[in-house]
Amino acid sequence: MAIKKYTIEVTRVDEYEIEIDDSIWTDERISSWSDSFFETDEDSRQEDFVKLLANALTHQDIKEGMEGFGYVKQKYHSMEEGDLLTQYSSGLTKVSEENYTEGLFVNIISHKDEYDTEIFTTDLTLNK
Repeated sequence: MAIKKYTIEVTRVDEYEIEIDDSIWTDERISSWSDSFFETDEDSRQEDFVKLLANALTHQDIKEGMEGFGYVKQKYHSMEEGDLLTQYSSGLTKVSEENYTEGLFVNIISHKDEYDTEIFTTDLTLNK
């Protein structure tokens, strides 16, 4: 029996529109936040911050608080204006308005099951 071995590379694309209130998330506040959580570059602080938020959305459960960001208001683009995804605290308690991180909002265009993928295959048995 011949055994074939493949390396598979899957590229997934999630898409978000992130709104940030820069009167709340000033460079100074992001710098302070960066000291405790994830590093941002002085020249692109706000852009780095939203990229880090997008990374957290991609890798963590969007219906729970995210490390460094807490509970961020989110909705799928297909939801009615004013509707939000329901999020839960660790005790399975619905998160209330006052528990959301101020000045951040995410409109989810595509996430996990609604994304485009590209799949590349390398046959490792040919490289022997």
